[in-house]
Amino acid sequence: MLDHNRIFLFVSIESVSYYYKYVTLYQERSINNISIAEVSSYSDYYVFSFTDAEINTNFIGDYSPPRYRICVAPIVYSNWTVNATVPAWTYCSIQGTLSCRTAFDFGKERCLNSWKVDINKAARLDYALVSSAKKAINNAQGKFSLFGGLDEIFYWGDESQLIKEWKTDLIIAIVVPNFVWMFFVATTIPYFVNRCIEKANYQAVN
Repeated sequence: MLDHNRIFLFVSIESVSYYYKYVTLYQERSINNISIAEVSSYSDYYVFSFTDAEINTNFIGDYSPPRYRICVAPIVYSNWTVNATVPAWTYCSIQGTLSCRTAFDFGKERCLNSWKVDINKAARLDYALVSSAKKAINNAQGKFSLFGGLDEIFYWGDESQLIKEWKTDLIIAIVVPNFVWMFFVATTIPYFVNRCIEKANYQAVN
């Protein structure tokens, strides 16, 4: 008989290890005092402190998966114009049915409120969320005739808030689904394997 408890313990340890691996990576791979225009040259870094970055909230875009909404806006330098390439985008997910523009204007969403502050710090968006973020960016680009920055998507905020945001989205997007799936594999497959073994033993005896 396969020991389900041992398999479940292994899955739990692997999920926690996966989680802390990326938290540590985020904390260690940081760079300070660069221009937002240079960000594409630092694809191996995860946490940034910029000298000239600001969020242009005139060009907020959104995308609406079931039950929540993804909001994006360009991260640009002070003399950026709509005819220039967008260096990067910032990301925020909110609950409810309000458009991102309306939610931003009402000021009820913490991550959207951070867009109004001259923080100049950002953390790279986890790869599991990039696909849906790009859909919101594509919507914004189509609506406002913008281009660029699809590979540079960030959370916006001070360092402690960045890590908190990243941990929360990591748990929701990766750790929990991975844990549920592995729990299913660890409990269901051994059950059917044991049934097959028992059936084979029964047939052998009889």
